[in-house]
Amino acid sequence: MIQVPIHIQLFFFDQDENKIKDAEKQFPKKVFKAKDMIIYVDFIHTKPDPLKARVNTWISAANCAGEMSEGIDEWYTTTFPWLAPKVKRDIEKKSGKITSTGKPNLPVGSALWVTDGLKNSEESCFVISPIQAPGQADITATNNVYHAFYAAMSLLFSHTLQTGANTLSVGCPLFGVSNGCMTAVESAKQMNEALRVAFRYGKQYQLSFDNTSLVKFAVKQDL
Repeated sequence: MIQVPIHIQLFFFDQDENKIKDAEKQFPKKVFKAKDMIIYVDFIHTKPDPLKARVNTWISAANCAGEMSEGIDEWYTTTFPWLAPKVKRDIEKKSGKITSTGKPNLPVGSALWVTDGLKNSEESCFVISPIQAPGQADITATNNVYHAFYAAMSLLFSHTLQTGANTLSVGCPLFGVSNGCMTAVESAKQMNEALRVAFRYGKQYQLSFDNTSLVKFAVKQDL
């Protein structure tokens, strides 16, 4: 039997045309090919609304407590009203870590796969991967974007391989360019490296949906 590779279309998007152009320049490779998976990378200067008809999985860098009230997350939660409470419940259920404020904590370098729980749902899948630790705002001097996007991609690959999906269309904002104060160039450099490393190594592991295993693996893959 001939194995048909999984096709993943990854759309990076931002409303700022200059940011998306700067980001695209940091991705010299737009196609990643392996025996079981092919990833096509595209950059789009757009609001997320036009992508809704083309995307069935979204990536969010919501903060570690699952708060989703600013930037692209505001659009996510308005468009998908079930999302915010489900993210908080899942973080509380699966993270097992509490911050000093008493809130559940999904650490930087970990990720959750979140759905609305409906069977055969084709447009309500999210990968949540925080880029900021509790109380952290400016991440310009960190590799947080790398660790967050590596965890997101590893979980995406693992879930796709385990479920046997043939195609996946993914929408992803640039990480850290708003509240994180990071430039689009630096953000894209870290995201490109994370994608490259996750594609090369992450697919070799049947990663658990328990974020703890993702944290332990992700932090070993530094820039």
